[in-house]
Amino acid sequence: LKALPLGRAALWEHRREIGRPFDQLHRWCGREHSASAAELRAPTLALCRRWRAQAKPAGQEHSQDQKALRQRVAGLLAQALRGIDASPLMESQTHLPEWLVAVEVEAALWGLHGGAVGIAEYRQHARMLRANLTLKHNADLRANVLSGDVTVDKLVSMDSRHLAPKALQQARRSSELKQMRESTIEQLQRRHDDDSPPSARSPFDPS
Repeated sequence: LKALPLGRAALWEHRREIGRPFDQLHRWCGREHSASAAELRAPTLALCRRWRAQAKPAGQEHSQDQKALRQRVAGLLAQALRGIDASPLMESQTHLPEWLVAVEVEAALWGLHGGAVGIAEYRQHARMLRANLTLKHNADLRANVLSGDVTVDKLVSMDSRHLAPKALQQARRSSELKQMRESTIEQLQRRHDDDSPPSARSPFDPS
């Protein structure tokens, strides 16, 4: 469990298969005094602390309006993780299901923006993520998110520049370097003209 990119939201979605059995294991480690319990006690406690620090999953929302909004966002993120072209990369057995990752991403977004307090920023950030994940040439990013190579926390911390496909990032970088070179040359030429003595400049010809 520690190696898998699973968080509080994923445990809630699979509370019967994973969440409740893990809770039982954690309780057992707390009350037993065997060597096995002692070996598992620290790892299970660390996982509990990590998950408790994460935002509450959408499914646990008491407000029906907020619950509906968050579940709708999770659905849109799941669609984005599939991609427009339904790339074969998405079918790899090393990847988690899109929906499971989407609920983790949504919960991280909700926590990042302070819940209902930052709901406008939450909506805007979700739209930005969806737009970039859906891009046809962003299959590598989608695959890295589904495999856990790009963690949920890292994903929600990335801006649109870093979410863009690699080819687009390189094109933007090349354009920026070109503009920097042109600006530097222009500044050097202007400085040279300003420092040149009057005699070196073109004479005034009234004809």
